[in-house]
Amino acid sequence: MTYGEQPMPKYTSETLFTPEIYAKPELLGRNELIWNKVLDYKLDFKKGLEMCSGWGVIGSSLLLKDAVQELHYTDLMQSEVEGCQENVDASGLTDRATVYQSDVWENIDTTFDLIVVNPPWFNCRVEYWVSMGLRDEAWLDDDWQFHKRFFKGLKEHLNPGGRCLLNESSLGSHISVFEPMIPDGLVAKEWKVPVEINPSWILEITYD
Repeated sequence: MTYGEQPMPKYTSETLFTPEIYAKPELLGRNELIWNKVLDYKLDFKKGLEMCSGWGVIGSSLLLKDAVQELHYTDLMQSEVEGCQENVDASGLTDRATVYQSDVWENIDTTFDLIVVNPPWFNCRVEYWVSMGLRDEAWLDDDWQFHKRFFKGLKEHLNPGGRCLLNESSLGSHISVFEPMIPDGLVAKEWKVPVEINPSWILEITYD
């Protein structure tokens, strides 16, 4: 399927986190699909990870809501790491946060109770995102290489009883795409979001 030929829905600032919103520390606590799901767990997560953190809106929301005690943020791009650190500092979260660059699991040597990811959504070029001038790494996962590497290392970084949530696009994938990549011992479940709210779905992975 060629998603580049499909028109993209119109978003407002209420449904799409733009770089301008990420850059405002006072808006870091705004609603996000993943952190709503985390709050629903009502579990005591001691250490969390936000991978593909960008400016850290999901992770910082979780810290501000006390849904996790401490959090690591990682991103491939150094510019995103620097922006994330600025937001963490401005939000008064420095003592509970560790921010660093990592290519998937490359620089991560610890385990987590909670892992949240907003990964690149498509495995082919989408003209809409090209026209927006966004860097490929933000949305393009050629041959699902990021996902394959992520799932390969997930089990050794997720503590037993832990939860992992990935925010995926219903325009780019569905659970059957990723199920063959997920290691034995991990259980995957799909949580759908109404398209009129956001064309996204959440891939939940548990290690029980």
